[in-house]
Amino acid sequence: MALQFIFGSSGSGKSHSLYQKTVEEAAANPEKTYIVLVPEQFSMQTQKDLVEASPNHAIMNIDVLSFERLAYRVMEETGGNDRIVLDDEGKNLILRKIAGDYEDDLTVLRGNLKRQGYISEVKSVISEFTQYDIGEEELDRMMEQAGEGTSLYY
Repeated sequence: MALQFIFGSSGSGKSHSLYQKTVEEAAANPEKTYIVLVPEQFSMQTQKDLVEASPNHAIMNIDVLSFERLAYRVMEETGGNDRIVLDDEGKNLILRKIAGDYEDDLTVLRGNLKRQGYISEVKSVISEFTQYDIGEEELDRMMEQAGEGTSLYY
């Protein structure tokens, strides 16, 4: 099937039309599996809409997946899911433990460690450093440029 664009204003029936076409295709080809890719917040509603659009109110060969679930499925099927990945809460717990162990050395951050959401913000900064490939060398250079005793240095 070629790529198709469906345009229309809100409420004009674009989604309904897609759901009907998907249900019809799935019924005509029960040996195939169809994937409907939606944002995370719409997965349950889309499943409900597809079930309602189906004549027998069942969608046996249609999978409604969010982008994250699709990534997990691909990793599962290709064997790339061997590593255990921590979720955000796990990362926060580890950071809280490390921060507690080094609390006396954290002159500027020490006062904020108990504040709600602070560890989560630290986790986000570390993630951004990783994303933009900022390592120890870059941080050391920034500390030198800032000068010892400044807030940025600490």
